Amino acid sequence: TGRTMLVRFIASSLQLELASLIIGAWLSAMRFSTAGILGYFGLTPAQAAELVMKAVEWSLPNMVLGSFVVIPLWLLINVVRIPRRSD
Repeated sequence: TGRTMLVRFIASSLQLELASLIIGAWLSAMRFSTAGILGYFGLTPAQAAELVMKAVEWSLPNMVLGSFVVIPLWLLINVVRIPRRSD
């Protein structure tokens, strides 16, 4: 059901967040840093933030535009769907 899917999604999200926190703490204890890892790839934290912002500026309008088609189709399919018989 929809509720079960939501619970699974939230549980998975929390697991990913906890795993990221634990691994991040471990990497920090090993003297790794975000700036050091970005520097390895030739980026500063400001450049990485700029790349993220550019990605958001590109993707957000396209996601909104696509949602004008996808959401009405999804609603139509779910409203018109014939209920299945359970034997």
